[in-house]
Amino acid sequence: MDEHLLEFMYESLSESANTSGLTEEFMNSSGSTSENEEEHVPNENFLDTIDGYTDQDFRKHFRMNRSTAHILIERYNTSAFYSKKEHGGFCKVGAAKEIYMLLWCMANTSTFREIANRFNMAESTAWRVIRRVIEWLLSIGHEYVQWPSLSKARDNIRKFHAMKSIPNVIGCIDCSHIKIKAPVSNKEAYFNRKHFYSLQLQAVVDADKMFIDIFAGEPGSLHDSRVLRRSSLYQRALDDITSTFPFNSCLLGDSAYANTEWLISPFRDNGFLTSAQRQLNYLHSSTRIVFENAFGLLKMRFRRLLHFTENIDLQWIVRIIICGCILHNICCLEHDSIEDENLIEDEEPVSNMHLQGNEAASGSRRDIVLQNLIDTNVISTPS
Repeated sequence: MDEHLLEFMYESLSESANTSGLTEEFMNSSGSTSENEEEHVPNENFLDTIDGYTDQDFRKHFRMNRSTAHILIERYNTSAFYSKKEHGGFCKVGAAKEIYMLLWCMANTSTFREIANRFNMAESTAWRVIRRVIEWLLSIGHEYVQWPSLSKARDNIRKFHAMKSIPNVIGCIDCSHIKIKAPVSNKEAYFNRKHFYSLQLQAVVDADKMFIDIFAGEPGSLHDSRVLRRSSLYQRALDDITSTFPFNSCLLGDSAYANTEWLISPFRDNGFLTSAQRQLNYLHSSTRIVFENAFGLLKMRFRRLLHFTENIDLQWIVRIIICGCILHNICCLEHDSIEDENLIEDEEPVSNMHLQGNEAASGSRRDIVLQNLIDTNVISTPS
């Protein structure tokens, strides 16, 4: 994926975000504490408290292993972002403290006032610290969110085939709604079909539940298929399908997407599906469960993404969403698993009432896959 992640972040967001006084507005919007939230007394020795956590307590509070957090601290400590001094004489507060502040922000739903109090600093300082660590993570994001190389593409195809025998699958694509407060301007565009305000996060997930392409920030009212058409992935597929989808590979997507040469969606159940078509739909849905699992793990680990109750700065909300995806992949690479008994479920599939015109698109790739599964006896047909 390389530079495509940051291209979207810094170029496309200006179309939808209110860019006047963003940082100040973000800080001011996070200064209040609700009646149900605990007002934390400033803790001058909170780093000592963290160091005293058992490994189990550390995971409970930061939603990752201590070893993973230490890897982030060591790398951040040597980065240019940490070595540079802020304008106005703002001093560094320590690499460990800065990483812990960002991780606490991501793993919990505390207000910025609570975070500042917990780490014993002014709200403005806390926000500058978190902003700086976010920018650092974005600067290295292309190392962790990558479109598969040829060898990785081949590996993905093998792993997906081992799941339910669908051939040549390189990843699964879908969108998820990230809840936000109503924006100041053009809020109607962000009101989705589920009747809340949201930003769209489109992602492609590989067989190991890692994000290999992410596109975030489109208004919640947009249909998934339109979000796809506005993404760089769609343009790359149009410009060079062979390089983007090597080995004649493809994506699996739900019924919100039209069938193309490189994306297969299930058959629409209009009451007249054949037995073979119903079986393909089952295999298709069973394979795409990796996407639901990936998003469930993302939102369970980084609870900040469940609902942005304070922030109205859309640019920084998207940066935080992207950071969550980067941190998710880092945890996957470090084999830093999280209990999944209570995975947070994503939205239900889009119903057929939203799919006018999809079946008019070419279904030839899907038909070829269906015939392949019949020929290999994965799908049975009536004798």
